Parts: sequence; C-alpha cells; structure tokens
Amino acid sequence: MAGEIIEVLDKKIYYTIAAVYILTMLTTIITNSIVILTFYKVRCLLTPSSLPILSLAMADLVLAVTVMPFGIVANANRIWLVGDFGCHWYAYGHTVVGFSSILHHGVIAVEAARKIVRGLRNAGARRRGMITTIVVVWAVVLVWGTMPLIGWSSYGPEGSGAVCSINWKSTDPTDVSFVMITFVLFLFIPVIIIMACYTAISYDLRRMARIAEKQWGRKAQMTIARVLAKKKSMWTGLIMFVAIFFVWMPYAIISFLSVIGTPEKIPPLAFALAAMFAKTSTFVNPLICFFWYHKFRDGTKRIYKNSKRMASLQKAWTTSCNEAACEIHLRTNSYPYHSPDFRQVR
Repeated sequence: MAGEIIEVLDKKIYYTIAAVYILTMLTTIITNSIVILTFYKVRCLLTPSSLPILSLAMADLVLAVTVMPFGIVANANRIWLVGDFGCHWYAYGHTVVGFSSILHHGVIAVEAARKIVRGLRNAGARRRGMITTIVVVWAVVLVWGTMPLIGWSSYGPEGSGAVCSINWKSTDPTDVSFVMITFVLFLFIPVIIIMACYTAISYDLRRMARIAEKQWGRKAQMTIARVLAKKKSMWTGLIMFVAIFFVWMPYAIISFLSVIGTPEKIPPLAFALAAMFAKTSTFVNPLICFFWYHKFRDGTKRIYKNSKRMASLQKAWTTSCNEAACEIHLRTNSYPYHSPDFRQVR
C-alpha cells in the first residue's frame, strides 16, 4: 500500500475528511483529558460505577494520540505512508476501542441494575469486582482484535480506501464467520443485556415509587429524593448508551449489509461518512458526563475556578471519600472531613 495514491473519491473530499478527523482528535484529547484530570483531582467521584467511564476515557485518549494521526495523514496525502503496518495499526486500534466501548456500556448497565435492584454492597468488594470486570473486558477485545492479524479474517482498506478496518466485504466463509460472530458478541448480545438491565431498573423504580408513596406520601421529600436519585443514575447510563449506539449505528448497518448483501452497491462515500460519524464516539461520553452528571460537572468547575483550594483539599483527600461526602462537599464547598454533615454520614 505504501506510495499508492488513493483515488476512490474526489481529492477535496479527502481533505474535508482529514479536517474533520483533526477536529475529532483534538476534541477527544481535550475532553477525555478533562475527564481523567477531574477523576484524579476529585477522588470521591471515582466510585465503582464510574470506573468504566474512566477506563473508556483513557482508551479514547490513547486512541486519539497514537492511532488517529495515521488516518489524518492518509486522508490528507491520499497515501498510506507507512504501508500495511499503518493500515493494520489503525484498524486494530479502532476495532479494539470500538468493541470495548459497547462492552463497557454493558458493564455500566449491569452495575446500575445491581446497585438499584439489589442495593449497595461493600464498596471495597464492588471496586475489586469492577476492576476485575474491566480487565476481563480489555483482555477479550485485545484478543479478538488480534484475530484478523493471525489469519481469521483480515484488516484492509474500506470505503474511501484511506482508512482500514475489518474486511467486511469479503465473501470467504472464514471471513464471514468472523464478522457474524463479531456482530453477535459485540452488538446483539450486549444490546440485549443493556436493554434488559435498564428495563429491570425502570420496573424497580416504579415499584419503589409505589412503596415510598405508601410510606411517606406522594409529595414527601423522602419519596421524591429517593426516586429521583435512582432515576438520575439510570438516565445517565442510558443516555450514554443511546448516544454511543446512535453514532455507531450507521457504520454497523453498512458493515452488516456488506456481509449479507452486495457490498459493491454501497457507495464508498457512504462508508467513509459512516466511519467518520462513528469516530465521534470518542468524545461523546465526556460531554455527557459534563452536561448531565452534575457532581462531575461541579467537580470539573471546582478544579478550574479554584485550583489553589483544590490543591489544599487534595491533601485532605488522601483516601477516597464516599459518594455522600462528595455530594456534600460539591454543594457546600466545605472540607468533607471537617463538615458536620460528613461526620453524620460516617
């Protein structure tokens, strides 16, 4: 592939795609860096439920720094300057992070269902269990992404020819088997699990609301606070999943049609646009965290509006505070270990 001019699309289209990829890369780096920095500075936000979000942020940041530049250079020059290695590295990176994204959202949904339906367990046990789960997720996607490199299917140019991915268009039975199993493992099963979890959460919230109403009345503050807190937790995870599902769906549909239909009838531009749209998934989660998750938003604002105070608070937070103390701190701007509310929580 090295030195071969790519001429599938008009030259201006390649330049436009390269410009969009640059914007995507910069946005991904900025937003995910903010997420990582916020979790690092405000340790009480780093609960077991938020560990998958941190894991994805780190993966998306690494992807933007080490993989996306290959696609930018290829589109800008219409040449794979580093040949097959660049193609394979680009495809492997996006495949691994893309597959891990849907699995991470499955983990978030299962954790949310467990927390709301079954109640909280020991925080230490939840954290250890979540870390183990995340390690397993990464092990699975790293191994699965290696399969095309060792002969089960392959990585190659797609759509515009300037980027690479799994060989969706191959009619070879071996390649088709890999693609079909991929769709089952990393799309159909996770989506079913995620929808089942959020359905169970929704049912439990309605049941909880009825019980709370009988005990305290419809307008009682405890009724409202209890139901709204759990509903907020459900919606945060659900919105993240829907957003990721939305940006990946065009690419998934076109890829699936390439397997079961006639791939030569799919315009290269359609593949290129779907792939470009899917790349925006790398900064969707950070934006949702900031605009929807108020504790995260408050923590981020605190870092940049009062950096000196955060530096002094970091000394007090040598150990992670619990979620209730974090909520008190972010709302009252008080030192959590010195506030009377925190002593009551503990």
